[in-house]
Amino acid sequence: KSLGTFIKAKQDYPFHNLNCMFQFGISENNFLLHEFDVAKKGFSSILQKCNNPRFKVGARLRLAEMQMEKNPKESTLIIESIYEQESNIVTRFYQEALYNIGENKYQTKQFTSARFFFNEYLKHKKREPSCAVYAHRRIADISAKLKSLKSDLLTLYLETYEQFPKTDMGIFSHIQALLLDYPEKSQGEKIRRTRLIDEELPLIGDPKLRYLGSLNKALTFLESGE
Repeated sequence: KSLGTFIKAKQDYPFHNLNCMFQFGISENNFLLHEFDVAKKGFSSILQKCNNPRFKVGARLRLAEMQMEKNPKESTLIIESIYEQESNIVTRFYQEALYNIGENKYQTKQFTSARFFFNEYLKHKKREPSCAVYAHRRIADISAKLKSLKSDLLTLYLETYEQFPKTDMGIFSHIQALLLDYPEKSQGEKIRRTRLIDEELPLIGDPKLRYLGSLNKALTFLESGE
């Protein structure tokens, strides 16, 4: 519906000063619909014909993102370069680019740099975007990779749960927090936590996360001699 509205606006007002916005809306919808060949042509046209810096930065980011699967290293370098050149525009309008840089750096084990970009994403994010819970979770994962204090890691897991209690990743993080120092707890506290974990595991809709939660539970119990 949005795509059709932008196309009609561009056709009805071909010489309007909002023409670049119409074209960006068309290209963005093509991108979201996975019509990547059409999207590439549209974003390339914006770079050639539009002077609005916001739309030009957005077009450059989308063109780089569409190369992520084929060449993730080069794509990430381009996105990072755009951020360095146009940080004000990126942090105001295209926060997901910060998340994408962080995720790629995490996958390539550049943990300190990844944490910076995830923190930047969370600092500038729009209200409760879908990636926020994953950014919170990644910061906790990075702390685990860097062997931070268990108390710090526990705080990060609980923060993820407290901010996103009804999401799969939020519940999964809560289960990990409950398991983190489980072997050190009293028998009564272990029983309480086991009951809570058993109540929460079925609430995770993602079968992979539910499986990982069950696996973590089993390994922790084994460590505890159970």
